[in-house]
Amino acid sequence: MGKIITFKSEARSKILSGMIEAKKAVTSTLGPKGHTVVLNNGTNHPTVTKDGVSVLDFIDFTDPYKNMGVNFVKDSVRKVNNECGDGSTTTTLLSVELCEAGNELIERDFDAVDVKRGFQKASKDVIKVLEKNKKSIESEEDILKVATISANNDPEVGQIITDAFLG
Repeated sequence: MGKIITFKSEARSKILSGMIEAKKAVTSTLGPKGHTVVLNNGTNHPTVTKDGVSVLDFIDFTDPYKNMGVNFVKDSVRKVNNECGDGSTTTTLLSVELCEAGNELIERDFDAVDVKRGFQKASKDVIKVLEKNKKSIESEEDILKVATISANNDPEVGQIITDAFLG
């Protein structure tokens, strides 16, 4: 098959469609009331998971543009996971929402470079607010609270995680 070249609005729209489909699948797992997802790659052993990164890694579209979109999301998630070890579902949600908002601005004839600069400035402002409002984890009880939330509010699993974390 020959090369396909697409420009501007059409290209952005096609790429964004893959990102949006990935977001729908991944964000269905978000939070303590999130849903499980069944992944089946054609074997007799499907996987049932509530792990956003597993869902995201599973997605592989046949459409090359949609695949580009999901690969952009996967790159964002990998960067966040390398930095903080978690947050794949939230990263998916935020990165796709930002791309949708950016695309909307560009479609309304805003300059793409100005949109990027605006996002960069806003991200610095968000980081300042987060730094100001962060709460440090200082005790075993704090670790247990976070671990229990991460374990879908299962206190037994939360305790196991806490014990493993504290060694």
